[in-house]
Amino acid sequence: MRTLNLILLYLLCANLSAQEKPNVILFLTDDQGWGGTSLQMLPERQNSKSDYYLTPRLEAFAQEGMTFSQAYAPAAKCSPTRCSILTGKSTARSGFTYTDNSIADDTRLIEGTTIREVPTEDTLLSEWLKLYDPTYLTAHFGKWHIQAGGPAAHGFDRSDGTTSNSQGDQGGLIQSDPKKAFSLVDSAIAVMQDAVADDRPFYIQLSHYAPHSPTETRQNSLLEWENENLHPLGQRHDDPEFGAMTSDLDVAFGELLDELELMGLRGKTYVIYMSDNGAPGNNRPLEGGKNSCFEGGIRVPMVVSGPNIPQNVYNSQAVVGYDFYPTIIDWVQGNLTGAPAALDGVSLRSTLEGGDAATLNRAAKELIFHSPHYNTSTNVAPQSALVDGKYKLLVEYETDNLALFNLETDLGESNNLAAQEPEVFQDLCLRLRDYLKEVDAVMVTLNPDHPSVPGDLPDGDQDGLPDEWEWRELLTVKYGPQDDPDGDGKLNAMEWEQGTDPYRAEPTAVEEQWLETQRMIRLRSSNPVDQALLIRILPGYQSNNLHMRVYDSEGKVVAQRQTNGSNTLRIRASWPAGWYNLEAVDPSTRSRQRLPVLKQ
Repeated sequence: MRTLNLILLYLLCANLSAQEKPNVILFLTDDQGWGGTSLQMLPERQNSKSDYYLTPRLEAFAQEGMTFSQAYAPAAKCSPTRCSILTGKSTARSGFTYTDNSIADDTRLIEGTTIREVPTEDTLLSEWLKLYDPTYLTAHFGKWHIQAGGPAAHGFDRSDGTTSNSQGDQGGLIQSDPKKAFSLVDSAIAVMQDAVADDRPFYIQLSHYAPHSPTETRQNSLLEWENENLHPLGQRHDDPEFGAMTSDLDVAFGELLDELELMGLRGKTYVIYMSDNGAPGNNRPLEGGKNSCFEGGIRVPMVVSGPNIPQNVYNSQAVVGYDFYPTIIDWVQGNLTGAPAALDGVSLRSTLEGGDAATLNRAAKELIFHSPHYNTSTNVAPQSALVDGKYKLLVEYETDNLALFNLETDLGESNNLAAQEPEVFQDLCLRLRDYLKEVDAVMVTLNPDHPSVPGDLPDGDQDGLPDEWEWRELLTVKYGPQDDPDGDGKLNAMEWEQGTDPYRAEPTAVEEQWLETQRMIRLRSSNPVDQALLIRILPGYQSNNLHMRVYDSEGKVVAQRQTNGSNTLRIRASWPAGWYNLEAVDPSTRSRQRLPVLKQ
């Protein structure tokens, strides 16, 4: 473990005033689809819940907290999601993108390889909690499915070991403790009781095996669900055995909530309910399912309740499972001081406390999904995706297809808007491309043994451009050396030879000369700041509109305005005391300037 981080966190903790730390429970289900419960995920869409399966305790829980309509698992597979939640990083950054390295050998592409262990340089959420406050009682029960030691090697005081799918499969449909749902809850309750007895806060992750196949259920539950008078079959969902298993899991969740209530802990405990990926079956109205970066594979049910979270609220903002890490840090210490530097997630605390009206500012931290893998059993090929609010860019590497979807109007991802909204499409392409390059994400390569690939590596398609350069710079090998995707007059062959960007237009010679003399925006700002930040654009820089943003020490935007032609601007300084950065950006020239600002 990092000694310097440990010392810094210890000193930080020692200097904090005594305060009661919150408890956190993460209830993570396995393969439960966005519409696989009776909780309606979109208030205006009846088909955003199951037309057959019933989860009354989850529905009641949602009445006590916040339902996220556009919540995503970090991956469309279980193990990558688990690693992502615990590290606060996207699968592309960590390199943990899949569950195995069984590489398909008869496909057009050679899929990427995945790590199977938590990177040694990462501090897991459980480890961070123990460093920050050793009194935290941490526990993990259920499906671990990560190599490199079990939970005990990663900051968990209690666990049931290095588990995988097999520990949840007990060998038959009828079980008294189906998928161990009830014994997992019993283990969590024992930890809660010990924590209360010792006056300790706790973090418990319950990684359930249900409702992953094979199906297990109690005898009485199955008899009930086989009665079509009690449970008429639905149009989309009609499996009574799966309905019974889903019901058993919901009952177990209810028992956990009941115990929290009996122990008087509901008022100081955050409870998160989420699935690790989409269902392998029917996810309509969403497209696709497990293993896929279509919405059916990554959009999942998510509900959060706890201190200061309003009740019975829907939140439509896009969030992802790797947001939990910074959120829990924010809950525990009231800020993100001392958080690991390379977290991809953002704290949801402000939007959880403020509701949908409290806009979640993700800054440059997009929702990234990266799976450079085949799953032949579900006919899914390598994909990546970026979600920015209502817009989603999907890359399908097998077919060299790049698509833009508006998820507000097209949940089924059937209408590619790349041609209709070229500016949005180009922006998302660049952002996904730049992110994958920044984190050195593992990419696919052409398979020289496939009949459709004419040549050998490094130029399998024999177009004169190295395949690796095409994947890295263009997200595809569909463009040739004579193409000009960014329309700047430089063909791809020239872009490769000169080391320039084939997706971002290069300025002309005249523009280059102008930028050389006018590159920096000239600003003056009041400093230090008390009630308001006063900004003046100095002579020598002309712009119709500058975008002004104020960032805190964590890189979050606390204020933003546009000049709209004015050479002076006043921004009310309503943020706490401390050091900030003022940034001015001219979108027409990409010029920018940053100034430090001290708020008294």
